[in-house]
Amino acid sequence: MSPVVTGREAFIRTIAQYKQNGERELLATGIVIDDVLVRELRGKGSDLRFGVALICRPNREVVKCISAIQLRLFQYEPAQYYYPRRDLHLTVAEICTGRTREDANRIAAAARSVARLLERESPAGLDSLVLAYDGRGAALNFLPSDARLQQLRQAIREDLARNGVSVESRYPPMSAHVTLLRYIAPLRTPAAQWVEVLNHCEVTVDTPWVLSPVWLTWGATWYGMHGRISRYGPMVMGGSLLPLQ
Repeated sequence: MSPVVTGREAFIRTIAQYKQNGERELLATGIVIDDVLVRELRGKGSDLRFGVALICRPNREVVKCISAIQLRLFQYEPAQYYYPRRDLHLTVAEICTGRTREDANRIAAAARSVARLLERESPAGLDSLVLAYDGRGAALNFLPSDARLQQLRQAIREDLARNGVSVESRYPPMSAHVTLLRYIAPLRTPAAQWVEVLNHCEVTVDTPWVLSPVWLTWGATWYGMHGRISRYGPMVMGGSLLPLQ
């Protein structure tokens, strides 16, 4: 069994490094336009990178915070892609990416077994949050309230492995974020000013976000678009499978 990372300090270091690298990247080389997203917005179904993931949807307070950030950024960069409210999500566990549709469907069917695990597990909590960014976009990053998130991720990996599903994640272990912006057009704001805007967005919520319920999603999951994914859930942590919403 691989060791479980539990310290908030590791998350803090990861986010700080990400912000530092992101600022350096924006000032030195500018943004990277997401050509795949541009094509997907022009013609639905062009993105053929299929995957499977376990996700949570942000609660009302987190959505309100994200919407306020998006509104402020939109005033400077209206041509960029701002995630619609219904597509906002935090990836609890990315199971696979870049697969064929058939592979994703097969893996998702096997991954439904995780529902039994989630019934027995208590939910993780997230409290502090930071807006971080790089040349590809911006995301609201969270800190875990305790060791629960990493323990949960480890338990999910082990449960899926017992059912023949290996986890192939793009995300670093110390990541808990909701992407809210991607670049689909050149910046109209000077890079130094844009960095200043990003660094001074207000990011506060009054209560911790409890990561429950959880959905299993599969399809073209990269942007969380409702029309491109299938869902199984919601699965309540420490509870049971609820009627599909």
